[in-house]
Amino acid sequence: MDIQNLPKLNEINYNHDLNYPECFIGTWSADGKKSDSIDPFLKEQGISWVKRKAVNVAQNIMKQEIKFDDDFMKLIFTMNTPLGIKNEENLLDGTVQDCPEDPIGFGPSTSQNIWLDDNKCVLYHFKDFPRGKVSSIRYLENQDQMNLEIHWVNHKTNKTLDLIRVFKRD
Repeated sequence: MDIQNLPKLNEINYNHDLNYPECFIGTWSADGKKSDSIDPFLKEQGISWVKRKAVNVAQNIMKQEIKFDDDFMKLIFTMNTPLGIKNEENLLDGTVQDCPEDPIGFGPSTSQNIWLDDNKCVLYHFKDFPRGKVSSIRYLENQDQMNLEIHWVNHKTNKTLDLIRVFKRD
């Protein structure tokens, strides 16, 4: 985990009162109108044009359900898309976890997840794919909007991409 490159909390536009673990719990739908396209990210991953188009459609109608275990140290994440249901359980203590091959074709990866500060207000996620590394921050803009800021670095070219995905509470 690259702790030196973590964003400073004052660089993130979030309301601290809304970003405790309990506030993330619920079902969230992607807001395609407010979100950046993920197509450039998928293209950098080497995903074919046909799969990229299918994923772009699925991303705009995707639902995410967020739950935690009792002590808020395990994120239980369910994504429901036309491409299928994906369940993940992520430890939030920085433990490196192996992730199997993704059905989209990203390849196997490793993942780390932490709370960005001791008050557990912002979720920070690292994922290392064969072609590059992703870091993302998940936080609440307001009680009905969750933002996912994604930063991608290509391993070979060092090209970077930044995008924001926006979700609204159902």
